[in-house]
Amino acid sequence: MKQTRALVEGAILVSLFAVVMMISLYLPFVGTFLLLALPLPAMIQTIRHGVKPGLFMGLVSLPVSLITGSLSGLAFAVPVTAAGILMGFHYRKNEPAQAIASAAVAYMVSIVLLLFISIQFLGLNLIEEINQSYNESFNMYESIMKQFGNDDEAAKQLELVREQLKQAQYLYPTVIVIFSAITAFLNHLIAKPVLRRFAMQIPSLKPFRELKLPQGTIWLYVLTILLSLAPAEEGSVFYSVMLNASMMMGFIIAIQGFSFVFYFCHAKKLPTVLPVLFLIFGLLTPLMYLVRILGIIDIGFNLREKVKKSS
Repeated sequence: MKQTRALVEGAILVSLFAVVMMISLYLPFVGTFLLLALPLPAMIQTIRHGVKPGLFMGLVSLPVSLITGSLSGLAFAVPVTAAGILMGFHYRKNEPAQAIASAAVAYMVSIVLLLFISIQFLGLNLIEEINQSYNESFNMYESIMKQFGNDDEAAKQLELVREQLKQAQYLYPTVIVIFSAITAFLNHLIAKPVLRRFAMQIPSLKPFRELKLPQGTIWLYVLTILLSLAPAEEGSVFYSVMLNASMMMGFIIAIQGFSFVFYFCHAKKLPTVLPVLFLIFGLLTPLMYLVRILGIIDIGFNLREKVKKSS
C-alpha cells in the first residue's frame, strides 16, 4: 500500500516538475523565480517516502525534462533534482543547515560536470565564450573612450579595467561556489513555507547574528594572504588557486563581520532595518574591507562578550 502510494505521488510530482520546468524555460521573468522552486518535487517525495523513492522520482524526471525542455531542460533538471533529494534527506533528519550545505555542493558538482560535458562532448567552452564576450565589451568601451580623448586619466582608467577583467577571468571557481551557496539558501527560503503547507515541519536556521566561526579561520585567512604574496606567474595553477582562495576567505571573514553587526544591533535593540541596510551598502562599496577587519576582531577577541557585558 505504501509503495503504491509512493508511486502515485511520485507520478504526480514528476508531472508537476515538468509543468514548472516548461514555465521556467519559456517565461523569462516568472521562470527565474520558479527555477528556485524546481527542487521541491524531489524534496517532497524524499521527505514523505525516503531516499529511494526520491531517487527513483528524480531519475524519471530526467527523460521527462529532456522531452519538455530539450537539452536545456535536462541541464537544469540534473542539479535541481540532486539538490532536492539531498535537502529532503536532511530535512527528514531535522538538519536545515546540512540541507543547504549539501544542496550547495550538489550545485557545484553539477555545474562543473556540465561544463566538462559541454567542452568534451559538445565542443562548447562556456567560460571561453564569456571571456570573449567580456573582451569584446571592453574593446567597445575602449574605442568609445578614445573618441572622447586619450588623456592620462582615461588611460589609467582603461588600464585599471583591463587588469580587473584579467583577474575576473580566473575567478570562475569562486563565482560557482558563491552562486551555489546563494541558490541553495534561496531554495531553503522557498521550500520552508511550501513544505509547511504539506504539514512538514522544517526547523528554522539559527539567527544570522549567532554565526560564529572557529578561531582557526583567522590563521587560515592569514596563511592564504601570505601565500598569495608569493611570486606567481599570471595564468599558472598556483596563481589561480591563490586568487580564488583569497577571494573566498575574504568573503567568509566578511560574513562573520556582518554577523557581528547584526548581533550588535540586536543587543542594542536597534531597528532591524539598520543592519540590513549596512549589509546591502557593505556588499556594494569598499566598506567590505572594514567589515573583514571587524570579522577578524570578532573571531579573535570575542567582541560579542564585550557587547553583551555593556548592554
